[in-house]
Amino acid sequence: MANNVENLWPEIKTDGFSVPKVILSKQAAYLGESTKNLLTAKVESCLLPSSDNPNGRSNKNTIKHRFIVSAPMLNYQFELLSVEHDMLASYPLKLTCDILEARDHYVSTEEQFIKALSYIFKDSKAQNVVRTLIAQSQ
Repeated sequence: MANNVENLWPEIKTDGFSVPKVILSKQAAYLGESTKNLLTAKVESCLLPSSDNPNGRSNKNTIKHRFIVSAPMLNYQFELLSVEHDMLASYPLKLTCDILEARDHYVSTEEQFIKALSYIFKDSKAQNVVRTLIAQSQ
């Protein structure tokens, strides 16, 4: 009888849906393209222990993505920013950039996340880091 059960799942659409890791990975690729691979970037992800959960909840579903900029010619890596969110819900999330005065940004939507990333990438301190690494790599 169990072999006669039909598929009960509806059509699952993922069009227009991007999770933070995908957005960060695309930005990592753009950095390499923009710098002719003098700088590259990667996204590393890990689950956080309950005690590190930014929401103060005791669950084991918080994921952290680290955006790491690399200068391969210098054998140097630098964590530009990190993102923490619930594994099962991308937003709200916490975006942290230690080189900025306002290091923590809390965003509720994908649009706010993209604006916050743009703000960080365009910030003079972040630009100075990128320019310095490029200059030292040439």
